[in-house]
Amino acid sequence: MQKLVYVCAPLSGDIIRNLLEVIRYTRYVLKCGAVPIVPHFFALSLDDNNPEERGLGMGVGRFLLLHCDEMWIFGPRISEGMVSEMKLCEHVAIHMKHISDDEVDKLLGG
Repeated sequence: MQKLVYVCAPLSGDIIRNLLEVIRYTRYVLKCGAVPIVPHFFALSLDDNNPEERGLGMGVGRFLLLHCDEMWIFGPRISEGMVSEMKLCEHVAIHMKHISDDEVDKLLGG
């Protein structure tokens, strides 16, 4: 069975740009032979600027994270939401791995 990998990367801020980056990160996870779990795609149906909808998306993300084998942390910026996810991983002992943009570029081509 393939490993389930939670994709942890910023969403808040420049949401469109961040979603485009998450597509690259998702491709990276797939090329590594793992199954990506990508909570960012909820942003396409929820309003991240609406606190209630952001909370709903974050809650679903935490639920999915609890079913993953690992969390891979992407990008140079750690957002507030990412910190929350990282704390959950520490609490339930889910392995975390930092992936640099250079590593992504190396596998996918810059």
